[in-house]
Amino acid sequence: MSTNHALPQNIVAAVAAGANPVRAMRESLGYSLEDLAVTCGLAIDEIAEIEAGGNTDPSRLRRIAHALGLPDGAIGLGRNEEVADGGEDRHEML
Repeated sequence: MSTNHALPQNIVAAVAAGANPVRAMRESLGYSLEDLAVTCGLAIDEIAEIEAGGNTDPSRLRRIAHALGLPDGAIGLGRNEEVADGGEDRHEML
């Protein structure tokens, strides 16, 4: 069962222009790297690495999503990527 998690147009536009989804959402919500690090319990360097396109560990992405008030899976999955637990295509999420 798929749930539509529509993202604000400014985030969709930023990602379409090449921005990292985590960074686009963080900035849209007014979080600095430091704010997000404190809120999700990751180091600033870990978040910066994720925003640079590295280390997309699902547990870290879940922590960031929760800190930003987003549902599990709302970040970290590129368009048309399959989810490991069943292969469901998640077009509505980034």
